[in-house]
This record gives sequence, structure tokens and C-alpha cells, in this order.
Amino acid sequence: MKKFQKEFEVHYYEVDFYQELTPLALLNFLEETAIAHSEAVGYGVTRLKEKGYGWVLSQWQIEMDQYPHYGEKVKIQTWPSHFQRFYGDREFLVLNSQDKVIARASSLWIFLNLEKRRPTRIPQEVSDAYHIFPDKALSFPFPELKMSQTREKKRSKFMIRRSDIDTNDHVNNAKYIEWVLETIPEEVYRTYRISSLEVVYKKESTYGQMIQSVTEEQQRVDQEAHYVHQILERDGEEEVALALAQTRWSKR
Repeated sequence: MKKFQKEFEVHYYEVDFYQELTPLALLNFLEETAIAHSEAVGYGVTRLKEKGYGWVLSQWQIEMDQYPHYGEKVKIQTWPSHFQRFYGDREFLVLNSQDKVIARASSLWIFLNLEKRRPTRIPQEVSDAYHIFPDKALSFPFPELKMSQTREKKRSKFMIRRSDIDTNDHVNNAKYIEWVLETIPEEVYRTYRISSLEVVYKKESTYGQMIQSVTEEQQRVDQEAHYVHQILERDGEEEVALALAQTRWSKR
């Protein structure tokens, strides 16, 4: 059995000022491929929602070797590598028009009871619908994402809009990366590109909330930059983490 594959063309509204695919658009491509795979095996968004279930993303790990440009076509392969209780691991490869791998991603998803907003065991009929390929796209362990108490931090506030909400009635995972990128220094954003990205989603957020994106520079040298990020909400006197992230950047 072959791994599921979907082709995309890079549109004008998906590129930056260098005419390269944006990280946000890449995440949308990956998620769209995962959804299309689930539709193909008979357990897509609509059918699961009718049963009161949905998949929500818990973690991303992404490595980019090359970014496709405006008008180019890419193919994305995806496959589940492991199911356990209410967790599912899903892998991705991004290939250019010459079938060269230009990006890899591993992700962890949680099977959710939408009414109770709690994880629930994956039904046997759902897991049986997929073919498991045990090979991993990325094999390194997920990093510990911590900020220091002393380094300077960049902060920006955002109000969650209706357009940020997805079919699970919470903020779509890609929107968190949009907030992260808004706190990257402009000179870095224009002269470097993301080479790797790790995100862990801690708590869902919904329409109307005010959130804060916080970024701390860990390192910046001639060819590389490294940042850690938090997406926070205020709960009384405390700040609660909605998501933690790490980005590594390489000079263009």
C-alpha cells in the first residue's frame, strides 16, 4: 500500500516578498493533506463531527531544507506511524517537482470528544481504516522549550478573531505561528528564513480572547538565529501558556 499523497501549487497569496512559500502556508498545506487523507479512508471532518469526535493537533516538528516559490508545484506525502489510546503520530514529506525531499515533519494528534472537550480513546474502526507505516519523518526527541528569567523579551498582544476559528470551534493551529512570527525582529525576518520549527499546544483558545505572543532571542550569529516563544493568556493574576514554540533561522 502506498502512502497518501496530495499535490499543491504555490499561489501568490501564499508567498512572501521573496516569492517563497510562507511558513504559515506550509502548515496549511500539511494540515490540508492530513484532512484529505482522513477523507480518503472514510473518516473525514464531517463524519467524525457527526459522531461527536475530532482530531486536534498537540505537537509539530518541522525541518525545511528549501522553500518552493510562487507558481511551483509540490507534493506532500503523509502517513500515520503510530496509534495509542487517544494519540496518533502522523508523518509528512514535502517533495519538489523533481521529487526531491525539501521538508520533513512529524506531528502528534489527539482524538477529542467534542462535547466534553476531552481526549477519548480512538475507536477501533477509525484506527483500522488507516495503514500504519512505522518509519518516522523526523527521529530526534521533542526539545524542552524554556525561557530564561533574565533575557529581554519581545511582546505583542492580539485579539482572537472569528477568522482564527476552525471546525473544532477553537483557534486553528497555524494561527499560533502567525502570532509567533509577528514578534520576530524585522531584520531577522527579512534576512533569515526558518530552518526548523517545534510547537507544543498546551490549551485551546477561542473567539474573543486576548492573547500575548512572547519571544526571546537565544542566539544570533552570522548564519543562524534561535528563538523560543510562548503564546499566553491572562487568568486573573497569572499568565497561562496556550502554546510553546522554538524557531531556528538560517541566513538567506
